Amino acid sequence: MRISRNFQILLTALLALLIVAACAAPPAGSTSDAAAPAGQEAQAVAAATDAVEQPATADAASGSATTTETAADSAAQATEAATDDGAVVRPVGWSEASHSNDADLDYGVVFPDDQVNQIVITFTPENWDAMQEDMTSMYGEAGTGPQPGRGVPGGMPGGMRGGMPGQGGGMPGMPPMAGDGNQPPTLPEGMEEPPARPEGGMGGMGGGLNVDMTVEDPIWVTATVQFEDQTWTNVGFRYKGNSSLLSAWNSGALKMPFKLNFDKFEDDYPEIDNQRFFGFDTLSFGTNFSDSSAMRETIAYDLLDAAGLPASQTAFYEVYFDYGDGPVLVGLYTMVEETTDTVIEGYFGSDDGNIYKPENAGATLAEGVTTEAIEEAFVKKNNEDAADWSDIHALYDVLHSELRTSDPAAWRANLEAIYDVDSFLKTMALYAIMEHWDTYGQMPHNFYMYNNPETSQLSWISWDLNMILGSGGGPGGPGGPDGAGAAGDQPNVELVMPGGQAMPGGQAMPGGQAMPGGRGQISLDRAEVTDTWPLIRFLLDDPVYFAQYVDHMRELATNVFVADELTAEVERMAELIGPYVAEESSQEAFDSAVQQLIARIQQQAEATAEFLAAQ
Repeated sequence: MRISRNFQILLTALLALLIVAACAAPPAGSTSDAAAPAGQEAQAVAAATDAVEQPATADAASGSATTTETAADSAAQATEAATDDGAVVRPVGWSEASHSNDADLDYGVVFPDDQVNQIVITFTPENWDAMQEDMTSMYGEAGTGPQPGRGVPGGMPGGMRGGMPGQGGGMPGMPPMAGDGNQPPTLPEGMEEPPARPEGGMGGMGGGLNVDMTVEDPIWVTATVQFEDQTWTNVGFRYKGNSSLLSAWNSGALKMPFKLNFDKFEDDYPEIDNQRFFGFDTLSFGTNFSDSSAMRETIAYDLLDAAGLPASQTAFYEVYFDYGDGPVLVGLYTMVEETTDTVIEGYFGSDDGNIYKPENAGATLAEGVTTEAIEEAFVKKNNEDAADWSDIHALYDVLHSELRTSDPAAWRANLEAIYDVDSFLKTMALYAIMEHWDTYGQMPHNFYMYNNPETSQLSWISWDLNMILGSGGGPGGPGGPDGAGAAGDQPNVELVMPGGQAMPGGQAMPGGQAMPGGRGQISLDRAEVTDTWPLIRFLLDDPVYFAQYVDHMRELATNVFVADELTAEVERMAELIGPYVAEESSQEAFDSAVQQLIARIQQQAEATAEFLAAQ
């Protein structure tokens, strides 16, 4: 049979499109770290075929070979999803109001305070397996590591909801784990037994606590997100967290913290270019680690917001995973607005200034910390190409200037020119009232700094606030002299210095300062903080700044941290989320956790009143 030239051209174009479509999906571990969801390639090829066949029909009627060649070229351009003319073909179900970056941020839908939202996240089996293999490569088999904490709702072995198979309470459809639930799982070949826990329980920073317990960020994979009656395709998903992630993985929990990035894979799938979730690009899902009430993070951000400080919005979400056998309930999460996505721009009006997320010992800004250590610790979240840390170095230089003791007024003026001191003092006063210990002052992490272009000042932004109001700490620090660890204890391992040099517990920081012990202790006057943490110690040692700090605390105690109002809010939230939390533990356990939280609020309000009366 003789094949016409037009038909040969059409076949050649179709073959080229098939090759493009087959190569479009990124392999696992590539820049995108994910394979395309099942059926994605077929959908791309079908769309390309349609694009070719329609012009071919017109060509058959006209007999024009030129028209056919032009149609093939146009089809190839459509397959590449060029957006120059805005002609990108969006996924089925795309809505400008819910999916476009032109939509306004819809806080009412995404962050309601009067309902628990439900979300279903679907993975291809290949992507699900890739995530588990990636975690295993970094931390060993799930369920085989030391279990540093209790109080991880929805995932502890022994029958609680969320356990991995072979660990009691296993989830249907999960890949089988070594071990039978009664015998400890077999360690992977080549993996050493974890070190035994030191006697005497968990110590504080002086006991040696690794701030960054994770090796590196887990991989991103694509997933499909379903919310209400709408769908978002090729959404970026990865596990996140530090102690909360490691604890959940080591215990064999299905419930682990994660984040979603709705346009992470837009380069691989141009049809989702600038995809959003009701205006939001990135969202963070926390497991309420070390908080059996599941309310502390929400309370903390609400208090910051009420104080007029930068604060993320939060909401409760019931999360389901589907990795091949239908949706599986994972548990109740607290979803948190991402600082670098919408918080900074919403509060400051711009996010063009340098954004830092400090981590590890260089973040203390202690005397003797090197330039290299500071730049390694203050991780830039934007403006990376500029490689400019001059604002952080200026802060270090002013903090350690001789003017602090020789001319305090000049020192304060220099500091306030580059740092928002008043906002920082207000934040530290609120931290003291709500006992937020898992941050600067004891741990060099869980905060951001933003260089506000409007003022040329660095500003403090809070992050990761579940460890408040007695969570994860307590008198004498977790563990205490009798070795009885508090709920939510974290592994007692080494603090990692910049450059990978370990600093075992009790050894000195640069400049000779020892890391303070008593993790979890936080006083209202912050007397326990040493000059290892100069942003707190140097400022509160200055009489002018200490008086300012006390004034802020007085205002916060009067108008923000009001025990009766907080108690009413806790009771309201308990009624809302109680049935969900009870599914993961028990109603009795949840009720007890709520009462303990209310008691702690009352206790802190009374202690603050006594402290202020003495000033």
